[in-house]
Amino acid sequence: MDDVLVDRVRWLVDVQAPKDPDRAVAELDLLIARHGKASIAAALAVVAPAEMARLVRGTRC
Repeated sequence: MDDVLVDRVRWLVDVQAPKDPDRAVAELDLLIARHGKASIAAALAVVAPAEMARLVRGTRC
């Protein structure tokens, strides 16, 4: 797991998304394009494990 990628995803989730969700989504799309869905999913699982578990189970966060 790339610590820099985890830090970037953490910043998007904790800082950018609350301030500007549209920009956070755009930046997340760029990260997915650069690193692939699996890497970003793994980083999200580290950053927000409870939220990821809810998404996998199909329940609301």
